[in-house]
Amino acid sequence: MTIAGSVLALLVCRDRACRAAFEADGTREAITDLRCEDCDGPLEAVGWADSEPYHGARGHIDVRRAA
Repeated sequence: MTIAGSVLALLVCRDRACRAAFEADGTREAITDLRCEDCDGPLEAVGWADSEPYHGARGHIDVRRAA
């Protein structure tokens, strides 16, 4: 069972020269506002999945580099 709004997203930088990719776990609303750690460009979600239930602070996002 997942908490409403708790998702896992695969994100890529919109700057084609950057080519950075990340995974983010949190609410869909918070994830859509993320910026690239390398070039500060906007990140685009290319995939979404349900996430494990998250019981932390509202609006918290866990971001890590995609393998």
